[in-house]
Amino acid sequence: MLAEIGRYGEAIDDLTGALRFDRSRLSRAQAQDALAFALGMSGDLEAGLEQFAQAERVIPHSNWLHYWKGLCLLHHDRPDEAASSLRKSLQPGNRSPKSSQT
Repeated sequence: MLAEIGRYGEAIDDLTGALRFDRSRLSRAQAQDALAFALGMSGDLEAGLEQFAQAERVIPHSNWLHYWKGLCLLHHDRPDEAASSLRKSLQPGNRSPKSSQT
């Protein structure tokens, strides 16, 4: 993923383009999760948090969502919120989005 290697602008462009196409709810949520991380790390935390919130409605138990959200919050000097999100990413009930399908 481009955002994981710090290429946030490219990731935002690619993911925004991908979200223009019809997708399953899970696929859309995973793309929003990745877009949220790229937005947050690129400096637009509020837009990132909105994307995280949308994705979380579909994949609330995604450990990756909570982990990436925590990293963004930490990057923006919000350590208490970051710690909360990072703790959620480690909870035994959380899992990858693929395994949370029912």
